[in-house]
Parts: sequence; structure tokens; C-alpha cells
Amino acid sequence: MQRVTPVKIAALLWTAIAAALVGWVTAMGFYGSFPPIHLSASAALWLAAVLCAVGGVVVRRRIEERRIGFDRSQLQPSTVAQLALCGQAVAWMAALIGGLYAGVGVHVLFNAGRLMAAQQDVPGVLAGFAGGIAAAVAGVWLERGCIAPPADSALLDAE
Repeated sequence: MQRVTPVKIAALLWTAIAAALVGWVTAMGFYGSFPPIHLSASAALWLAAVLCAVGGVVVRRRIEERRIGFDRSQLQPSTVAQLALCGQAVAWMAALIGGLYAGVGVHVLFNAGRLMAAQQDVPGVLAGFAGGIAAAVAGVWLERGCIAPPADSALLDAE
């Protein structure tokens, strides 16, 4: 079984850059066939950002209070591990989708003065790009918050 390693920020950035290139090239060729990009299109990204941020606060507080364990009043260690993986998944998804919004956004911003559709898509594209950044940051923050030092490490080092 492989160990789960923390998300590398550089890998997320390269994913976003590659997705931006794909989005830009696609928009250059097929923008006329795109549906309108509304502000509501980015709602899932913003929801993921909020959920990850709340999850990060809860997990960090529980770890700080030493309330991770198998008692009913404690947060289960398996739940913390699942939240860490959820944070990773959100970070990767947000980097990909935010990158696509960035690529489409480049095309939209350059053509906003000439095309009425591009001018109307600017708010939706900017909200999607900002939502991608927010969700990626929140996902990484949640994932990093789920890493707790082993409880017995101080005891093992003392012996």
C-alpha cells in the first residue's frame, strides 16, 4: 500500500497552467459554441471552498484540543484521513477547473471590447477563476490541517 503524500503546490500550479492552455486554445477555436458563462457556474467551486475551510477549522480545533480518537465525543481518525483526501481532491479539482476558467478568461478578456457575448461572460469567468483559487487554497489548507504528529512519538524518542 502506498502512503498518501501531501499535495505539492508546484504540481497544482502546473496542472492549472496546462488546463489554462487547454481552455485558451479551446476558447479560441470554439468560443462561438460555448453556452453563456454565468456567475452561478462557479457556485460549486465556492461551496467546495467554504466546506473545506469549515472542515479545516473543525479538524484543527479538534487536533489542538486532543479530541481525535475512538470515543463518541472524539473525531474518528478515519474521518480525519477521509477529510485529508477530500482536501486533496478539492485542491486538484479546483486547480483543473480554475485553470480552465483562466484560459477561457484570457480569450474573453481580450475579446470583451469586440464581442457582446465575451463582455457578458467576464463576471462569470472572473468568479470561476477566483472560485478555483479559493477552493484550491481551502483544499490544501484542509489537507495540511489533517496532519497530526503521532501521539507516541515523544514517548518513543525518550526511551
